[in-house]
Amino acid sequence: MTAELLLNLGARVMLHGRDHERLKEAYSRLATHFGEDRLGFAAGDLTSKESAAKVADAAWQRFGRLDVLINNAGTSMRGRFGELSYEVIDRLLRDNLLGSLLITRACWKLVSEGGGRVWFVSTLGAVRGFAGVSVYGAAKAALTSISESLTVESHPAGLKSGVVYLPFVENDPGKTILNAQGALVHHERHADWSQARAAEQILRSVAKGKPKDYSTLSGRLLALAECLIPSVLTTFFRRKNLHQITVVPKPVSE
Repeated sequence: MTAELLLNLGARVMLHGRDHERLKEAYSRLATHFGEDRLGFAAGDLTSKESAAKVADAAWQRFGRLDVLINNAGTSMRGRFGELSYEVIDRLLRDNLLGSLLITRACWKLVSEGGGRVWFVSTLGAVRGFAGVSVYGAAKAALTSISESLTVESHPAGLKSGVVYLPFVENDPGKTILNAQGALVHHERHADWSQARAAEQILRSVAKGKPKDYSTLSGRLLALAECLIPSVLTTFFRRKNLHQITVVPKPVSE
């Protein structure tokens, strides 16, 4: 959805995904409508530095420059921290933090030399930790610190970096998350935003260049409360956690 909006604005877009067949299908669909001149794609697992380097090189070979890098990949989860397997912890940190770091590092020279922008897509669960998504929220929260460092280090070159914190966005029909033991499950929950609205917000955030974009009024209030009354928030979420209805994700059919 984000790629489609960019193409509508006249941008040239390099698509990335882990699944080569799904990525190629998305490329073909977009190329049919927008043509192949402004499109490229490269598949790979960004938690591998070799793969991240290949994706960065593919962008260079295809377009010779990179003005904006949007880090939007990730894996979600549901489960209490004390029940998480060590494999789940490792997977969540790799997919949600390491993947963004490695592709940003691989593209660093390409995007920083032109005074471009590096943007990270995060979640309101990174502003304040919520029950059931501890490691996911922690990995997404780390992106804020990385973004702040990039902005300071790259100031002479004119590069800007920022984070957009989104509410719960509707999933693709086949979207799965991890449970505490690492099994893939479908999690049915009412979405706060559509994918189209989320894509529009991401591009709006990049265009504004605001270092931290909390997207919604509730997000801005949450960030303010975290600064002014963190202990009150802690008490509130403790009580909510004690009385919340446990949501049992549906296992993925074989």
